[in-house]
Amino acid sequence: MARLEGIPLALEHADGTRYRMLETIREYGREKLERAGELAVVAERHCEYYFVLAKSANRGLKSGQQPEWMRRMEMRLRVGSIQSLR
Repeated sequence: MARLEGIPLALEHADGTRYRMLETIREYGREKLERAGELAVVAERHCEYYFVLAKSANRGLKSGQQPEWMRRMEMRLRVGSIQSLR
């Protein structure tokens, strides 16, 4: 266990506002959710979150907040949070 100290389980993005999980940790979490029978519930919540975000973005992109919404959505596409809905 002492060897594991100081090894990050998530990596900080350059902008300092987001983290991304290491793929091995993501896979481990997915396996644990599958075994517990909770994967579908978590996937549904994840999908609902991004559905609400997409509806908000749609409104925001049609408003005076378009540049801010473009930045927010581009960031999510870059970090793969939207693609992870698969």
